[in-house]
Amino acid sequence: MNRIYFYICLLILLLPSCVTAPVEKTVMLTPAEQDTKALEAFENILSLSQATEDRKTVLPQMEKIYAEIINKYPDASLAQESYWRLIAIYADDYSPADYTRAENLYYEFIGKYPNSPLKSIAEETLGTSYYKDEKWDKLLSICKPAVQEYFNNKTRPRPALIFMFSEANFNLGNYSEALKGYKIVIDLFPRLNESIKSKARLQVLEKLEKKEIKSD
Repeated sequence: MNRIYFYICLLILLLPSCVTAPVEKTVMLTPAEQDTKALEAFENILSLSQATEDRKTVLPQMEKIYAEIINKYPDASLAQESYWRLIAIYADDYSPADYTRAENLYYEFIGKYPNSPLKSIAEETLGTSYYKDEKWDKLLSICKPAVQEYFNNKTRPRPALIFMFSEANFNLGNYSEALKGYKIVIDLFPRLNESIKSKARLQVLEKLEKKEIKSD
């Protein structure tokens, strides 16, 4: 009898742990609601940056909020900007740059938003960091699509991307490709600083060509 009573008591104690917890339903927010939530998160980031003179001290919190916007509010208009700003943090604020995380975010970004107006800006952000660190292969890879888009669809490129495409080729010894990019910059953006630098590079290429002719 005592044994039966013991098992009954044990069963009563175990029953609560066997009950399956109710599954919480995920509430899908409308794009308008996501915009509101994302804007609130952006305002939190602004408050963080204004509260300190040392940006580095609040970077972890800023990263967390940008990631929250990306993951929770993908249909918000600020989600795409959050990708770009987070890429910029990993490329510009980290020393050395955290290219692994920056690149993973970039490819995730263009996978989700292939026609985003911020795509070329994200490319320029990464490209500028590659240029600074003399990562010519990576720089060429990120800038090349802009040149191809120009030749295929006559889409007006960002001057920095075309110039950096040429600089990457120049430093890799691909002088004919470098020349192609420099000429695009000079033709399309004659008044910009990139055009002045491109003209200077053309003079260097002419000297190299003359040396090659003399050596032959």
